[in-house]
Amino acid sequence: MLNFELFIAGGIVMIPLAILFFITIIISCDKIFFIIKNTKNSESLFNIINKNNICWKSFEDELLKISIKNCYRGFLQIFIDKKDQPLWIIESTAINQAKKFEKEFSNNFWVLETIITSAPLLGLLGTIFGMSSSFKIIGDTSTLNVNGITAGVAESLIATAFGLIIALIALAVFNYFNKVQNNILDEMEMLGDKILKNLRLQHENTSQ
Repeated sequence: MLNFELFIAGGIVMIPLAILFFITIIISCDKIFFIIKNTKNSESLFNIINKNNICWKSFEDELLKISIKNCYRGFLQIFIDKKDQPLWIIESTAINQAKKFEKEFSNNFWVLETIITSAPLLGLLGTIFGMSSSFKIIGDTSTLNVNGITAGVAESLIATAFGLIIALIALAVFNYFNKVQNNILDEMEMLGDKILKNLRLQHENTSQ
């Protein structure tokens, strides 16, 4: 737990740094909630897709059991609704749906990237403020205020450390959610390829 006196000793830049920290926490909670609520997959549904011949009735029944807000529901529903249309239309629509999920999931990633860059810079700004106050005291030849000098040095170190810690947390959060997003997109691509192969075989058998 961050000591309040330590926070105060970090100087004025601790306020924007604290704001960046809370923004990181808020985005993290929002993404975790989104993952729990909207990205849960269905093993039984995946088993149906992995079969050589998809039973579309079972496929649709299992899909209806998933929440309508689930990213897999929206993606896989395309193949049911358009299974009788040309494959290139199905594939194009599925790609657009995957891009829609990617855009929705990553809509705050730019904020995390900004925090990763700006937090260390703010910490460096705190270093400048702290060292400036120390040099000002040293330059005052009338008195030698040791406590004032050490306070300035402490301010610079605390601000720098806090800025780096926030940047590291934001970087870890960004990398984790980026990995989750890529895993979901890879899984969508794999499922889409399997369904398209199945549809391609069905279309070929129908045309013969």
